[in-house]
Amino acid sequence: MAQTTNAVNACNVVLTVDDSTGTPVDISGSANNASLDFTVQSSETFTFDGDWAIKKSCKKSASLSINVLYTLNDAEGSNIMEDWFHNSSGISRTVQIEVPSSAGGGFSYSGEWTIEGYGLPVTADDAAVIMMGFSLSNDGAVTRAAIAS
Repeated sequence: MAQTTNAVNACNVVLTVDDSTGTPVDISGSANNASLDFTVQSSETFTFDGDWAIKKSCKKSASLSINVLYTLNDAEGSNIMEDWFHNSSGISRTVQIEVPSSAGGGFSYSGEWTIEGYGLPVTADDAAVIMMGFSLSNDGAVTRAAIAS
């Protein structure tokens, strides 16, 4: 197979998170990383007869980590995510990631998520922007759908 000419980057990914009223808010302008990990529950067993394991799999799960810039604006990512943790933990919200952008031809990953935790690293001798990391886990199906043009 020849080297692909179809590689894409994540420069224009669109990340939306429901706010406390259930309204989707585009936090792409204050986020710079989202990592979506999918797993399938699997198990293996052995019998007295045979040399090889018997493997079965069935249930799926997903985890999502999001990095956002710490800001003081209520309508931006850090405040929406911190509000979710402090005032609505245990409540699922919709999160959607459109890759590589919201234009047709890409894919939208969407589902209900619960927030599990976050980190707020602050260092006095670092002039860099404060980056907050949030951890989420799925609460039901996470879908992958083509974005129509």
